[in-house]
Amino acid sequence: MCECKALPIRFDYTPKGKVEALGGDLEGYVVAGTKPAAIIMLYDIFGYTEYPQIKQVCDHLSAATGFTVAIPDVFRGKPWSMAKSPAKPEDNLIGWIQSVGSYAKVSSDLKLTVDFLRARGAERFGIAGTCWGASIALTACSQPDGVFEACAGLHPSLFGKDKEFAEALLRPVALVSARGDPLETVQEVVNGKPDLAPKCIWKRMDDVEHGFCAARGDYKNEVVTQRVAEAVQLLAGFFTSNVA
Repeated sequence: MCECKALPIRFDYTPKGKVEALGGDLEGYVVAGTKPAAIIMLYDIFGYTEYPQIKQVCDHLSAATGFTVAIPDVFRGKPWSMAKSPAKPEDNLIGWIQSVGSYAKVSSDLKLTVDFLRARGAERFGIAGTCWGASIALTACSQPDGVFEACAGLHPSLFGKDKEFAEALLRPVALVSARGDPLETVQEVVNGKPDLAPKCIWKRMDDVEHGFCAARGDYKNEVVTQRVAEAVQLLAGFFTSNVA
């Protein structure tokens, strides 16, 4: 059962966790829980240094589940610049993602983070991501030998490969999509998997824009903060049911 103790989302918020060394040259934001379970959260392409909204999401997710939540800084402090958003063709955003944010590149950081969390007492794991990070989370739950028991995507970016991501899934998924974000194709495919479908969550929030939980989230906007709080509670219940 979800403890549902998350606090209201605020603009004037001080993160409760801290940045720690996760292994090798990898650092990450960690908020400690009380239960032997953990969630790894992948931020969006803008990271968490200049845009700390995702830290608040993780704090509340930890409070609501009792899980430890960690955000590995997979971009090593060098995320995509907001000044180059929306990206122009000459910026080559996809090429940048393929070079520093492909699953092949990030998977070693996921292992480091899992090992770190195991040393802190975690025995079971979920994974979530915002925007680009959602594609990593879904891929992690498509690995036959994977350690993650469930995955989630907040305003996911699946790069036009919604069906491919859905067909490969081996673990339950929760998607919380903003206006225009992927959801229906993934839901349709997963609904054809009777072992997964009853465990999944699907929610579209058409009154907020892509990125509302993370770097693009305007936490001064009451509608946005209400939707972020709702998304946290949905994920808290989902991970409690599928990971705890």
